[in-house]
Order: sequence, then structure tokens, then C-alpha cells
Amino acid sequence: MKNGVFKEYFKDESLSCVGEYVNSEKDGEGELYDEGEYINDKKTDEWKTYNATGTLNKKKFYKENLDNF
Repeated sequence: MKNGVFKEYFKDESLSCVGEYVNSEKDGEGELYDEGEYINDKKTDEWKTYNATGTLNKKKFYKENLDNF
């Protein structure tokens, strides 16, 4: 039986969500939401991550070589 905190990650290893297992079930408002732009399936420019209540959790800037587009 699982109990305790869990974390899930996107392919680029950035945090997707955090939450808690209670009796082997995910519980609570552990979701994080990302906002940003993709170009050719890659994150570009500024991305913001918010928690389930809408509070800004982090900002990250992705540099992408746009010369090939």
C-alpha cells in the first residue's frame, strides 16, 4: 500500500505535478500547470508553472535556435 508524497516529471525532466498517495490512491490538489509556447515540439521563450490554486510556482526561459524555421 502506497502512502506519502509523489512527484511526476515531463520528458524534459521538469516537474509535472506533485501530490500525495493515501491508501495507494493519489489525493489532494497536487497538480502543477505549465503555460508557454512550443515551436516544433520544443519549449521556447518563457514558461510559467502554476499550482492548482493559480499561484505562480516557477518561471523558466528556454532558448531555442529559431534560425532553422
